[in-house]
Amino acid sequence: MERHDIVKWRWRFLSAILQRDVNFKEVVWLDETWINAGHSVSKIWTDGSVQGSMKGPTGKGGRLIILYAGSSEGFIPGVADIFRSKKTGDYHEEMNSDHFKEWFEFKLLQNLKKPSVIVMDNASYHSKILNRAPTANSKKAEIISWLVNHGVPTANDTMRKVKLMELVKLKKPSCTRYEIDTIAEHHGHRVIRLPPYHCHFNPIE
Repeated sequence: MERHDIVKWRWRFLSAILQRDVNFKEVVWLDETWINAGHSVSKIWTDGSVQGSMKGPTGKGGRLIILYAGSSEGFIPGVADIFRSKKTGDYHEEMNSDHFKEWFEFKLLQNLKKPSVIVMDNASYHSKILNRAPTANSKKAEIISWLVNHGVPTANDTMRKVKLMELVKLKKPSCTRYEIDTIAEHHGHRVIRLPPYHCHFNPIE
């Protein structure tokens, strides 16, 4: 059975896309992928007298990582970011929030001509949190400071740490702010994240 939180996330996502503010004129979809020198198709057309196939192993050779974005009008000119990978593992290991932030702010946003809704997945480098909530390992003073700064003035040193963490748990969902979302809003755009396991909702796939 499908998880209830995923069902709710999908409902929120579809509602946000279909009922978006009329001021957002465009929906922009972005993603990352990779290609290496050994990429080849498994079958090809040949003449009937010759048996042939591509033998290049798909995991061998140099690798390029590609960031791109598009809309209903096609791929957006000037935003492609293609760079050589230094690793052979999952390309997600090569990306980081600093690289993505630089591309997002100085390439993608600079080339959007209309206020847009920008759709992305939940990769960790898309989701750097501002003013991250404290954990059970945080010092008590840090927990109190976070709570006071987020609208819980009653938090104080006389309260037990376990009670303070209960308040953090209640407050955290409404206080989570992503760095990328803040940058987008500053430029007049809005970020919406795909539900987990729903890459098929992204046409760039």
